[in-house]
Parts: sequence; structure tokens; C-alpha cells
Amino acid sequence: MAPRLVLLLVLVASAALRLVLVLNGGQYFWIDESHRLHPCLMIVDALRFPNHPWSEILDVLAVQHLHTGFILVGIPATFVALGLMKVATFPTVQTAVAVVLSPVSVIAIGLVYLVARRLRADRWEAVLAATLMACSNCLFYYARHVLSYDSALALALFALWWGLHPRPTFGRMFVLGVLSGTAYMIYFGYLTSVLAILVICLVRHVPSPRVVVHAFAVGLGFLVLPLAMHAYTLVHSGGLPPFIDDLLKLMKLATQGGYEEGWRVPWAYLWHAEHGLLIAWILGSGAVLVCAARGGEASRARGLLWLAAAAMIYGLLAINSTVLQNSVVLGRFARQLVPFFCLATAAAVRDLATAGSVPRAVWATAAVALAAQTTLNFAVPLRQWFIPEVEQEVAERFAGDALAHDISIVGPEWDLPVDRPTRYVLLNTVTFLYPAKEVAPPTEGRIVFQQPHPLDFLPYQYEVFDEAGRRVLADADISMRVVDTHTPD
Repeated sequence: MAPRLVLLLVLVASAALRLVLVLNGGQYFWIDESHRLHPCLMIVDALRFPNHPWSEILDVLAVQHLHTGFILVGIPATFVALGLMKVATFPTVQTAVAVVLSPVSVIAIGLVYLVARRLRADRWEAVLAATLMACSNCLFYYARHVLSYDSALALALFALWWGLHPRPTFGRMFVLGVLSGTAYMIYFGYLTSVLAILVICLVRHVPSPRVVVHAFAVGLGFLVLPLAMHAYTLVHSGGLPPFIDDLLKLMKLATQGGYEEGWRVPWAYLWHAEHGLLIAWILGSGAVLVCAARGGEASRARGLLWLAAAAMIYGLLAINSTVLQNSVVLGRFARQLVPFFCLATAAAVRDLATAGSVPRAVWATAAVALAAQTTLNFAVPLRQWFIPEVEQEVAERFAGDALAHDISIVGPEWDLPVDRPTRYVLLNTVTFLYPAKEVAPPTEGRIVFQQPHPLDFLPYQYEVFDEAGRRVLADADISMRVVDTHTPD
């Protein structure tokens, strides 16, 4: 089978799985989804109605100081989603927008292929890198959410492909800066990968005397969007702080977690998300070092570069958290490592295959293991139930019965419904379970309906909880369940 056909099949399968994932629900589970999409909906509504005052659009834009660049993605996606809703049925507009945005991570898979080819990897090496990317669970399960992470990552990878052009010019480097700056503005948390990409693209041409000029072009391009927003807020301030002043404060917003564990969160998160695939990446990274030492062409020409990028990203995350204590490390930050692990592992496999030192039976076993691990990893998010689905199911099953509500942990602030004592109690659907301070007294009775809570999926816990909070969630039964408290005499 031709490598291009394999790549096409990988991309089509990835897109189809993401469509199924999105249609299974889960949108707006994270409060950040509302924060990202709501301004886009407001602007799109204003643009659709000619009599709507433009001042309201300007007001919405003026306050978008956090992940501002997402509006460049969210507004077109919202327009397309509203068009889709005229020809197809979706539960909510959020679901329709998630359907439109779900291929973004598939584009990132294709970009990994193009990046590998840019550095003269053969087609099979590039296809393997893209396939490993497609098998990554943390690049899969977030496709159901209306968030900016995949858009920022895809644009960063496009910037990498663009910046690795063998003949850099001032104009090309300026565009590299614009792309990188926009990726950062779409999601601030991926500044680490943006910096690593810029270093790679510039250092490759040392000791060219034009490196300084190219660096100036990159810096100039990087500042285009931030400076434009800064100028806009100075003119249309409305009492708000200037954009760049506010931006420096917002960059330290990630405080939900523990600074001291920043050095190990990426590995813990990737293990819970990927399991055996993380082991494959670690073995592949080690193989790059061994193959490079033995003269392996792919490892020397590309593998070491990808490992250097991964090392820069990890080092910046760990130092900024554990050493400087500026920002905690969250699970989504660790996703930046995935493309470079995939590229490095593919380079090592190319050298090992060329050397002929690995029996075919081992390659076949590895392929079966990869397929099995991917199936097991993807099965969990594909089977997940979220709060709206549980509430709808419970309402249908217990129609006519009054239900009280409760939660299994102490910490979250929520308004307890004024319910008379009832036979049935529905647990863990009324609020997001944060913070988790301690386990609440159990609700005694017989469980008559039960589904795992989304936070039972361990990778989710690395987005907001520190080690103590994760321990509480492990000790408590946080499943979404109906308890029959009636005790027969």
C-alpha cells in the first residue's frame, strides 16, 4: 500500500472518530469552553443582523484579553456551525461548533507528516510520525470540547513547517513570527512550544550572518497581533487596562495545581492518557540517542532536533513551575511534547529498519500492540457520559419521582436545592467538583443507576487539581448515581 494512501486512511479514520466523539456530548463540561465561545457567539449574532450596533462588537473585542486569538478561529467556526444547523440536527450550538472544530487536531496530524517531510524524511517515516500522532489519546479526547488548545497547536506546527524552509528570507521569517505570535495568542499556555519552534528555525541556520536579521524579523512578526490589540485597547479602553499590561498578569493565571510537582506532571499526565504509547515514545527517544551515536542518518538529521525541542518545552515548563513558581503545569501543557515525541520515534524506527537489526516479528508485535493500546485508550472517552446526558436519563427513568441532590466531596460551593426528603438522591451532577478538600459522608442506600463521573477519567484531573485534590477524588466515590435511600422495615 502506498504511504500516501495510508496517510489518507489515518486522517479519514481520525476525523470519523472525532465526529463520533463530539456527537456523544461533553461540550461545556469545562467553564473555559463558555469563556471561549460566548464572545464568538455575541460577535456572530451582531454581524448577522445589519441593525445591530457595531459598538457592541467593539466592546466585546476590547475585553478579550485572555487567549484573544481564539476569536480568529471561533468566529468562522460559529458561522459554519450555524449554517450546519440549518441542514442537520444538533443538540446545541456548542455541539455544532465542536463538530466544525474537531478536524483541527486532524490537521495537526497531517502537519506532523509535512514537518517530517520538510526535513527530508522519506514518506514512510513521515507516515509513521503522523500515525503515532493519530494514536495519541490526549490529541483525541479534547476534540469534543470547544477549547483553543488544538487550534494553537496546529498553527504552531504550521509555523514550524513554514520556518523550516531551506531558504529563509526576511519575509518568510516575518511570517513565521506572525504565525507563532498568533498561535501564542490563541492559547497562552503554548508559549513554550512556540519558543522552542522559533529557536529551532533560527538556530538551524547558524552561523549565517543573516541570523540576527532573521531573528529581528521573527520578533517583529510575533508582536504584530499583541501590538494591534494593545493599540486598540488604548483607543477603546472603556476603563480597561491596556492589553499588554493585562497580558503580563494573565500569563500567571494558571494557579490551580501544585508548583512543586511541575517537573513530574507531564509524565504522570501522559502516562494516564497514553499508557503504553508513552513507553514507546521513551524507548524511541532513547533509540534516537543510540542510533545517532552509531551514525544513524535519520536520528542525526532529525531525531536529535525533535528531542531538543521536547527537552526545551519540558525544561521551560519544569523551571517555570518548580523552580520559579510562576505558573503550575497542567495536563494540557504536556500535550506540546507529543508531536516531537512522535517525530523522534519515527526517525529512530527509520534508522532501526534501515540497519535491519530488528526482526520482522518484533515489528509486527509492535504494530499490534500500538493498535491494541490505541483502542483501549480511545474506548474510555468514547464511552463517557456527561452531566446533561445523565440528568436526562435519570429524568426519564424516575419520571414522577422527586429527587434530592448531593455531592460526594467537601469543597465546591453550590446552592443546595430546597427539596423535601425524598427516597431517591442524585449525586455529583449539580456542580463541578472543585475544589476537592475532603470526602463527604456517604449517602447510604442502594444504587439504582450509576455512571462514572467525567473526572473519573484521570487525565481530566490534571487540568485543575493538585496532588491533594486528586487524592480526595481517588478516595471518594464521585460517580454520577441515583441512591435509593428507602430501607424496608
